[in-house]
Amino acid sequence: MFDWFAQNPWALWLLVVLLLGVIEMFSLEFVCLMMVGGAAAAAVTAVATGSWPIQVLVFAAVSLALLGLVRPSMVRRLNRNTPETRNNAEALVGRPVQALERVTGLQGLVRLEGDVWTARSAGGLSLDTGAFGRVVRIDGATAVVEPDADAGESSVSAH
Repeated sequence: MFDWFAQNPWALWLLVVLLLGVIEMFSLEFVCLMMVGGAAAAAVTAVATGSWPIQVLVFAAVSLALLGLVRPSMVRRLNRNTPETRNNAEALVGRPVQALERVTGLQGLVRLEGDVWTARSAGGLSLDTGAFGRVVRIDGATAVVEPDADAGESSVSAH
């Protein structure tokens, strides 16, 4: 079998194309896809010439050219169509909270997304127990909150 591949190097390059294509399906980074182009060019070169050094040189040159010239534009195009997604603490900004105990500029407890969080208020306003507010930012494990404009003045007091 190895003798057959030695006599038909184009078939070996097509096997490389297939293997790199499968790897690309799992990685989705466009690196192996560019190498698929290089292996396909090497397969064409193998049909034209039987020289292994020339085939390897064509594979390397075409792969590097595709990696440098084509892949960056593909990645930019892919990222342009991907919406920004807030995650982790950033995703909590703007979420509603309810004060479980009075929240001042120094301390307090709120219910945020079903969990109890330590909190402090922003802007010098306190939230009384039971009052509603919104997360302004997350500092470590502390939610910095402000009163919710819809909650009304009865639940907000200056300190």
